[in-house]
Amino acid sequence: MTLRSNPISQRRGTAAVELAVSAPLLLILLSGVWEVGRMVSAQQLIANAAREGGREVAAGRQSAATIKQYVVNYCNMNGLSNMDTMRWTPFSGRANHQRV
Repeated sequence: MTLRSNPISQRRGTAAVELAVSAPLLLILLSGVWEVGRMVSAQQLIANAAREGGREVAAGRQSAATIKQYVVNYCNMNGLSNMDTMRWTPFSGRANHQRV
């Protein structure tokens, strides 16, 4: 009579090994999804700030410096700090940008 080992005892610890292999990949995927969500949110906030600045320009009631500060304040209030505004000016058929 030969003794056979229990198949359950041979598979002991496989769940821990599978978790150790798959957890880093899942965490990288999760952090990537998180960062893409933050990027989309930041783009939306910047677009809204530009829209609000354009609305103020169209009204024509305030100076350019006041509107620039309004846009920066809008971004700061919504969690985007250290914002810098740029001025886009058309030149020979393409847009050139300068820091202001």
